[in-house]
Formats: sequence, structure tokens, C-alpha cells
Amino acid sequence: MEIFKRNQKIIGILVIAFLFILGIIHWLSFFNFGDLSFSAYDWPKEIRCYSVLEQAIRQGIIPYNVSRALPYDATNRFLALPEIITSPQLILLKVMSIGNFIVLNTILMYAIGFIGCLLIKKRYNLSLIPFTILYLLFNFNGHITSHIAIGHSMWNGYFLLPFFCLFLFELIEQNAKNNNAAIKISLILFAIILQGTWHLFVWCILFMLFLAIFERKYTRQVASAIILSVLLSLFKLLPAAITFYNKGYRFMSGYPNLRDLFDALTLIRDHTFVYAGGILASLGSWECDIYIGILGLAFIAYFGFYVRFKNDSVSKNYTYKKLDWPIGLMSLFSISCFYAFIAMLPIPLLNSERVPSRFLILPLVVMVIISCINMQKLIHLYKNLSKVIKFVSIAALLQVAFSLMGHSKVWRIASIEKSFANEMPDFTISIIQQPDAFYKSIFWFSSFVSLFVFVILVLFYIRSLVQEK
Repeated sequence: MEIFKRNQKIIGILVIAFLFILGIIHWLSFFNFGDLSFSAYDWPKEIRCYSVLEQAIRQGIIPYNVSRALPYDATNRFLALPEIITSPQLILLKVMSIGNFIVLNTILMYAIGFIGCLLIKKRYNLSLIPFTILYLLFNFNGHITSHIAIGHSMWNGYFLLPFFCLFLFELIEQNAKNNNAAIKISLILFAIILQGTWHLFVWCILFMLFLAIFERKYTRQVASAIILSVLLSLFKLLPAAITFYNKGYRFMSGYPNLRDLFDALTLIRDHTFVYAGGILASLGSWECDIYIGILGLAFIAYFGFYVRFKNDSVSKNYTYKKLDWPIGLMSLFSISCFYAFIAMLPIPLLNSERVPSRFLILPLVVMVIISCINMQKLIHLYKNLSKVIKFVSIAALLQVAFSLMGHSKVWRIASIEKSFANEMPDFTISIIQQPDAFYKSIFWFSSFVSLFVFVILVLFYIRSLVQEK
């Protein structure tokens, strides 16, 4: 029996290692091993941003202003752009090309996200089947692959979501008694915005606000997490606020209707497809793509909804019902123009979102994790699963993997660039010296505040860990 358990453990480690390597191969292939022209959609803008960062690191200068206003942002105040990556791995630009850095950075963030999935596996004692489902649906769904494909490299902060969910679940499970939860959540949101993943930062705050509104006992912790997150991120938020104040964004739309939402979850569509029919605007396919396939959707429907409400053994003492309102409202606001009423209000952060179809990824990830936990509970309850059921589960897993691979193949960047073969983007941009004392003063003031709060939080967290021991 002991030898059998040891062999099972070895097999488990090998499977996990195989999955990790498979993900690296996926992203290398997705980026065509770095051999790209970066001419499609938002990639030219991204390359110009990375070019500025490369100049700053190699020349040792601060890129306050640049020689041309970046598209969509209409400003040459470079440090006022919240979607600029400011994470420590930027130092790699000193020794490698921009293309190689983009590939390596994606793989690095994927690896960090994989660690987050392993921590979820450990906390909830997930066996290989539910863990593999989590791995596949989290890492390769249509939302993350399509956004990265069209040049949203700042979406890499998405891979930190397992940590956000882990700490949020920790807060829920301990009924707001965990004094460190707010600190850990704020540090993860800080890490997310360091990657330039501005929108995900806002969505997480919105999700927590809904939790606090409908579960009042979490108000103090949620308020602390949000305030600390804003203070930590002030070096990005304040320069952006003074630069873009009262400029606003044109609200577009969420999913035009429920049929489009269902199709986005279950159909593979390429970058040329347009979601027409929205009240205010049409949307490119990447703004709605959240592909997980029919089996992926069926998995969430069964283990995330049916099992939880119908199986007494699972639903008894069900903790995560406290997340139902945030999940439901974020999902509702992702459809049509429901969020337009909030977007038009003068509420900082919340009025910056103009494409709410993107919201759905956060409730989806939360539901995938909950579904995996529920599946593990059933596996524990029915330990004597027949070989037939195990075979069916593995076959279903393989089908999910194959369908996600098919989606990634359609969205490979090299394939998309074929449609832009005749375009020659102008990547030229340089750092310039420009008198802008107020903006520079705001940047340094906010940077000092962010650094001060970061040091205090880290010291406080270390002290709390020592006291617990």
C-alpha cells in the first residue's frame, strides 16, 4: 500500500510537470518563438511603449515624456499611462530584444499563475482531474489568448488571478476574521497593476465592492483592501488622474445579447468576426471571446450550479454563496449597456471601463475554481468511482484540451499578422526632455506614498507572521 501511494505521488508530480511544460510550449508556439512583425492591431503601440522602456533602462533616464502621443491615450506623458508595465522584470530589456522580452515575460507570468493554481490545488486538496480542468480553463480560455493575440500584452497580470481568488476565498472562509486578508489582497492588486493590467485591477475592486455591499460583515476588510491597493498604486493612478481628468472614454457595449454570450463561450471565431447589434457600438471578436467550449461550459453548469444547489452533501455549509451577488452582478454588467449607468457616473476607476464584456472573465475564473472544489468534494464522497467514470473524465479532459488548442491555433499571432502583411508600422519613438513641473512633482509625490505604504505593509505582514508562530 505504501509503495502504491508513493507511485501515485510520483505519477502526480510527473503529470503536473508535463502540464507546466505543455503550457510553455503553447506560449512559445503562440508567439511563433518570437519571430513576429508585431504589425497587427495594438502591437505597434505596445512595441513603441516597450521601446521607450528599453531606452530608459539602457540609458538610465526617466521617461517622463516621449516624442509622440501614443494612440488612444493622446498624451506624451509616458508615466501617466496606467497600462505601462513597471514590474522588476523590465531589467531584462537591458540584455534582450523587445520581442524576446515579450515572449519571456508571458512565460514568466504564466509560471507564476501556475504556482497560484498549485496553491489552490494544495489548499483544497484537488486531485489530478479537477486540477487539470482548472489548469486548462484558466490558462488557455479565449479571453486571455485572444487579448494577448491582438496586442494586449499588459493582460499578463491576469495570471495573478489565482492569488487574488485564493486570498478572497480565505477571507470568505474565515468570516472576516483574518486580519492579513486585506494586506494580501492589496499586495496582489498592486502586483497586477505593476504588470500594467489596469482593467483587471478595476474589475477586482468592483467585485469586492459588490461583496461588501451585499455582505456587510466584510465591509471593513474590503474597504481596507481597496484603500491600501489605491495607495500602493498611487504612482500610477495620480499621474493618470491629472492627465485624463474629465476627458472620459466613449462607452461601447457589453455582449449584445445572451445568444452572443453563449456563442462566445462555445464557438471558435477568428479575429475578423465582428459582434454587431450592440446599441452603442460593434465589438471586435476579442472583446467578447471567452471560449471554454461546450464541455467546459457544461462542467461549470453542473459542478458550479447544479451540484451546489441539488447535492445536499456539497451544498451543506456552502461557503461561497456569499460570492453569488458579485458573480451575478459582474455577469449582468457584462451584457449590453447595463454598466453604462455606472460608467457615466463621476466615480474614479469605475468610470474608466468602456467595454464591459471583459468583466465576465473574473466571475468565470471564480466559478471555475468553485466548480473544481465541488468536483473534488464529490470525488471524496464517492471514492469508489468506477473505471468507466474515470475513463469518461479523462476523455472529456482531452476533448477540452484539444478544443482549447484549436482556439489557440486560430488566434496564433503569426496567423493574424498575415492579414497585416502589407502594413509597415512606424515604431519610432524616443524619450524627450519637456518642461512639465506639475506632472513630474505629482509623479514623485505619488511614488513616495506608494513606496512608503509598500514598506509599511510588508513589515506589518512579516511581523504578523512572526507573531502567529
